[in-house]
Amino acid sequence: MKQCPKCDYPNLDAYSSCYKCQTPLDAQSGAVATASSPPAQAADACSKCGAHAEEGYAAPLCAHCRTSLSKWDIPKWVLASSFFVFLVVCYAISHFPATLNADIAYERGGRAEAAGDYARAVSEYRKVIDRFPDCTEVIARLGISYYHSGDIGHAIECLGRLDGREMSDDLMRELDSVVDEIDKKMGNARPAGGGN
Repeated sequence: MKQCPKCDYPNLDAYSSCYKCQTPLDAQSGAVATASSPPAQAADACSKCGAHAEEGYAAPLCAHCRTSLSKWDIPKWVLASSFFVFLVVCYAISHFPATLNADIAYERGGRAEAAGDYARAVSEYRKVIDRFPDCTEVIARLGISYYHSGDIGHAIECLGRLDGREMSDDLMRELDSVVDEIDKKMGNARPAGGGN
């Protein structure tokens, strides 16, 4: 072991400066190797630097190494990633109830429509439109339900919003049928209400 010429702290032979006061320990500084030095890794030596380990801890570390490990900085990318994940989770939690309610309303609207209760179907589909105002499928179902409930004005308004949108062939056929029926009713209504 090398004894520090300044503070007399015993240092391992591999050290070039004193562990305690940082004084150089080379041959020119006058550091003296003691003959009765213990083995390089004694049972009570710090596993990181080889100094005397503190007692009472499971990990054999000296006070300096234990303190430096406890002050370890978390990398910035870990903090940024954690913050991003936190924001995503908060966003998902805040939007989940509204999305779930819209999904339930859509299912209820479908059941009401299948049962011929078009007024209730309109009410349920409007709840979904409040959450997803641009959903093609919901706009189409709402327009069809409006038509079957006798509200042709709102049906035409909904169906007009679907112009140029892509949709399934089945839905397209159903909408074409409703549009044809509306055209027939509107065509029949004009001569009756019109004059010469």
